[in-house]
Amino acid sequence: MKGDFIAKLKAQLSYLSGVEKKIAQEILRDARAFIEMTMAELSDKIGVSQGSIVNFAKKMVGGGFPRLKIEIAACLEGYKPLGDDACGVQVYESIAFGAQSAVQNTQKLNDSGVIERVAQLIRTAKKVELVGVYRSGLVANDFCYQLMDIGIPAIYIPDFYSFTVSASMLESHDLLIAVSSTGRTKVVLDAVSLAKENGAKIVVITQNPLSPIAKLADEILVAADSGTSIMAIPCEVRISQLALVDAVCEYLRAHSDLQTKQQFERNRIILNMQAVED
Repeated sequence: MKGDFIAKLKAQLSYLSGVEKKIAQEILRDARAFIEMTMAELSDKIGVSQGSIVNFAKKMVGGGFPRLKIEIAACLEGYKPLGDDACGVQVYESIAFGAQSAVQNTQKLNDSGVIERVAQLIRTAKKVELVGVYRSGLVANDFCYQLMDIGIPAIYIPDFYSFTVSASMLESHDLLIAVSSTGRTKVVLDAVSLAKENGAKIVVITQNPLSPIAKLADEILVAADSGTSIMAIPCEVRISQLALVDAVCEYLRAHSDLQTKQQFERNRIILNMQAVED
C-alpha cells in the first residue's frame, strides 16, 4: 500500500541504531528532498559514511541506495511509475528525465578538478590503454575512438585474456583507463592490478567509488544514476559514463597544442575520404 515504507520507518524509529536513526530522521524530515540527494551529499549532510547508508538501505528495503529512494518516492504524492500500458511518448519522457537526472547527479559527485587531472594523465602518457567489458566495454571503445580522433594514440582491447596480458606490460609512463560500473568485474580488476604493480597510472570510470578497482585508481570518474528507477540504472550509468568521456575529450580538444590540432585535421581528411559523393 502506498505510504507503507514511511509508516514502517516511523514505527521502527526508536529501535534503530544511532547511525540508522540519523538516516531515518533525514527521510522523515523531508522525504522529497532526500530522494533528490546523491549518496555523497547525504553522507556529508548528516555525517554518516556511505557504507552505513548502503547498509541501512539493505536492511530496510533489501536493496541499495537507488532502491531506497524508489521506496520513498512511492510514498510521495504525485509519484507515478510507468505502467504496463505506458505509450511510447511516456516511456521516452521517462527515459529522458532519468538520463538528465543521472548526468546532473554525476556532475555533483565529481570534484571540479578531476576532468583536468584525467586529461593531464592522458596527455603525458606514453601509451594509453582502455579496458572494459559488456556495456562498459562500449564506453571504453568510444573513449578510445574519441582519443584517436583528437590525435592521441590509444588502444582498446576487447578480448578479456589479451587485455589482461597487455596491461601486465604497461610501465610507469603508461596509463590504463578502466571502465567498470560495479568496480568489481574480476577480469578488469586483474588488469588494473597488474598495471598498478608495474607503476602505470590508473583512471577508473565507475558507479562505485568504494569498489576494489576504484581503490587502485590515481583518479576516479564517478558515473551516477538518477535514483528513481531501478530498472533503468544500467542505461543511466552508461549515459553518465559517456558524458564523462565526452567532457574529458572536449577538454583535451579545447586545450590541444598545434601538433595535436594538425593531427586532428589530418584525421578529419582521412575520415572524409571514406564518404561517398551525393
